Amino acid sequence: MKKIEKIESLYNSGTAKHFEDGHFVNLPFIGVVDGYSAPYNHEENPPILFNGVTGGQMVRNIILATFCSATPDLSLETLALKANKEIKERQKSARDLAGASFLLAKVTENTIEMLQGGDCYALWVKKSGEINITKNQWHKYDAALVKNFAQLMKEFNSDRKKAWKAHFPFLAKIKSENTNKVCANLNGQPEVEQCWQKIEIPLSDLSLLIYFTDGLVPFSAMEDENRLAETVLTFFRVGGLRNLLAWTRLVEKKEATYSHEDHAEATGSAIKFI
Repeated sequence: MKKIEKIESLYNSGTAKHFEDGHFVNLPFIGVVDGYSAPYNHEENPPILFNGVTGGQMVRNIILATFCSATPDLSLETLALKANKEIKERQKSARDLAGASFLLAKVTENTIEMLQGGDCYALWVKKSGEINITKNQWHKYDAALVKNFAQLMKEFNSDRKKAWKAHFPFLAKIKSENTNKVCANLNGQPEVEQCWQKIEIPLSDLSLLIYFTDGLVPFSAMEDENRLAETVLTFFRVGGLRNLLAWTRLVEKKEATYSHEDHAEATGSAIKFI
């Protein structure tokens, strides 16, 4: 197996009220998870709790526990479906579902296998210098959500609470129409298996892998994925994941007048291979 030279990890809660991101390293398994609760409207319609934690935290905890206790003989898909089954069981009586975007990977003797769903990213650089990045399945729909929320912020004179209340039904509709139809999320639905992206890369070709939740990069940078990959690498090579986050926070300040939150929760890891 190609040797791992360095693993760098970062977590930042931003201004999130509920911490629903997670990452794990239990070689040969690695990954990041971006949990979310069923759509809620704060005071009037608070998040559903599962033994004191939000739905997004519950989903994150199940996925992390599944992979952190896994033995190397198990396959990536087996573990993802095992976690998905437990998530289904935990919220079998729920009308609206909590879930998670994800980047899950297994480093084998000769390859790295990955499963990606939703708006988590994997970016990898080959020894040749070729740069690749996974597709953000949610971007098209997130763009509609961002546009709707920005219009509501103008309508309500930047009152985020009032804008969020009006935005809530549109958010619920977008989630319902697209989750595990075109955007893979681990939320207990069996259709996730038909929507996730499967990637396999020979380790002999690989020099760098960065995998992260969408909060580690600004939304405005996500439209062109090739340009996003080059930008992420530029900031990473200068100062690692913390430098990437610092850039994101600066951009978020400029976007705060129309964003649903000031600073997003962000999680990422990077692995160098020798």
